[in-house]
Amino acid sequence: MERSTIAAISTPPGTGGIGIIKISGPSALSIGNRIFHKKGLYGQSSGDQPGHGAEFPFQSHRFYYGHIIDPDTSHPIDEVLIVFMKSPTSYTREDVVEIHCHSGHAALFAILNLVLNSGAAIAQPGEFTQRAFLNGRIDLTQAEAVMDIINAKSRNALDIAATQMRGELKENIQAVRNELLKIQVLCEAFIDFPEDMDEDYKTGDTLVQIQTRIEKPLQELLVNYESGHIIREGIKIAIIGKPNVGKSSLMNRLLDKERVLVTDIPGTTRDMIEETLNIHGIAVILADTAGLHHTDDPVEAMGIKKTDEYIKNADLVIFMKDASESVDENDHRIYEKIKHKKHIIVRNKIDIAVTQDPETRRHEDEIDISVLRNTGIKELKQKIFQTVAVDATVETGHKIVPNIRQKKMIEKALGHVSDAVHGIKGGAFLELVVLDIKDAVESLNQVLGISVREDVQKKIFDRFCIGK
Repeated sequence: MERSTIAAISTPPGTGGIGIIKISGPSALSIGNRIFHKKGLYGQSSGDQPGHGAEFPFQSHRFYYGHIIDPDTSHPIDEVLIVFMKSPTSYTREDVVEIHCHSGHAALFAILNLVLNSGAAIAQPGEFTQRAFLNGRIDLTQAEAVMDIINAKSRNALDIAATQMRGELKENIQAVRNELLKIQVLCEAFIDFPEDMDEDYKTGDTLVQIQTRIEKPLQELLVNYESGHIIREGIKIAIIGKPNVGKSSLMNRLLDKERVLVTDIPGTTRDMIEETLNIHGIAVILADTAGLHHTDDPVEAMGIKKTDEYIKNADLVIFMKDASESVDENDHRIYEKIKHKKHIIVRNKIDIAVTQDPETRRHEDEIDISVLRNTGIKELKQKIFQTVAVDATVETGHKIVPNIRQKKMIEKALGHVSDAVHGIKGGAFLELVVLDIKDAVESLNQVLGISVREDVQKKIFDRFCIGK
């Protein structure tokens, strides 16, 4: 069934040098012809005017300079470059036209409206990539890699996404899937022609094949996930402590910019503020949180509740104390919240610290800092990296790291493979072993998108922005 022609602005909103409108589908070229005019603003003859039946002879994958003109009024809209990409050598494997204009709100939407009025429908989030998937240009792992490339917060995260975009995860999964299908055929041969098969091969060689060619590669992917998902998704770090210990000031120091409002009034931070920092190639998502203490202020209490929830999901907690004050009951309560999580304890205001007071230091590995004087900040950054790098040891240029959806499907496949192995070892009916193998194949099909439910597909592509 022929799909409709879709269009959208493919560049982020805002003022800039270049904005791109993308059109994909059977009418892309005719729409481009209707509104693009190569010969100056007004042309030399009515036959050259857009909308008058003359078609410009576009060559595929070649840029042309000209103007977008409203075909109904002959009013010029903008000076543009336009490129036509003929099916199937385009991102979607459909006819695609891209219009590169000036990136201003008025120009972009004026051109988009002309495109829509000429017969295109507005694209849904991720619909261009979804068409690339449905038309067989990429598989589902590569489609998800597109989103990872867009969202990559560090070079290492980009390397992981690029590896997946090149199809290396697909190739690994396909290789394992092919081995499963071979074993399925072998088991079915035992069922149909038992007298012609070697009984020893049924258990010995088959089990070795499963363990070396199926279980081991899948287990390696799961190991890569544990070390690599942190690089892809970033490290979530919560900066916590009592009110007015300098949490917002520390966040500003780590970011090297004034991102958070800082005052001497305790409780200024009512809601969490997140910003991303890159430390040695690892994306660190810092969260400045509300000060933890007892309060009767309902708004402040809501902020503290959010802080407690964020602490539970954080990969690392920076617990900030005030070195100018003795440790109190509030500090003890905060430490009890985070003592079983990965954490770093810092003492701020060391420049005005209570001299040699043991009550200001309860842990030997505390880091002394002064946010005001920028003392100890470099050491803290290094400590953060050392703490999180243990969980991010993957060699990104050479490793294939599945995402959480793919990981769950791989785990399901491994479970079915394990059931098949137990069945073979225990002398189960091979018909039951074949069912386990088929279930494992189906789980890998879900990874690749060979068979994936429409609601799952929608959930994946809805994560994309409109225009991609």
